[in-house]
Amino acid sequence: MDHTQPRIRIMVVVAVVAVLLQAAVAPSMAVMSVVPNFMLIILAILALHNDLLRSTICGFALGLVFDLLSSGPLGAMTLVLTLLGYIISSLNKYIARGGLLVEAFILFLAMLSGEFLNSVLYAITGSDTEFLLSLAVKVLPATLYDTVMGLLLLWVYLRLFTDSGRPNRPGPGRPLQRKLN
Repeated sequence: MDHTQPRIRIMVVVAVVAVLLQAAVAPSMAVMSVVPNFMLIILAILALHNDLLRSTICGFALGLVFDLLSSGPLGAMTLVLTLLGYIISSLNKYIARGGLLVEAFILFLAMLSGEFLNSVLYAITGSDTEFLLSLAVKVLPATLYDTVMGLLLLWVYLRLFTDSGRPNRPGPGRPLQRKLN
């Protein structure tokens, strides 16, 4: 039985929700001028639970939409999310049996890496002239904010889209189940 279609539909629905959250809800959730990056959060969650190709394509699409919605340099978040989608889903075979604590740690590292790489790209393109100040004022608070929001959304994702709250990953960590006739 092919389970590809339902997984693709789930990814598309969750990605559309991420776009709507980023465009409509995130600006009103600013805390000390730090806005949650729902595109980064949702990509990390999807990449934890999907294969390499789908996660990379989803990262590219979400990054491109983010860049088109923002006033930053075009392509910065596209590059960041494409790379993170690839890297996180590449780790699936190593974290398949790690559980929720490992997923939370990977989520934190993804938020830190995403915010840091985006800040570096903004500095390189000249959009951010105070790189070191940006690290202290934007990257660290945004990482914490994104991680907290990410843990909440990970919990929701696990409850809605996996079997009894357990991760549903492709790859070697997933046991093979057979029906006996």
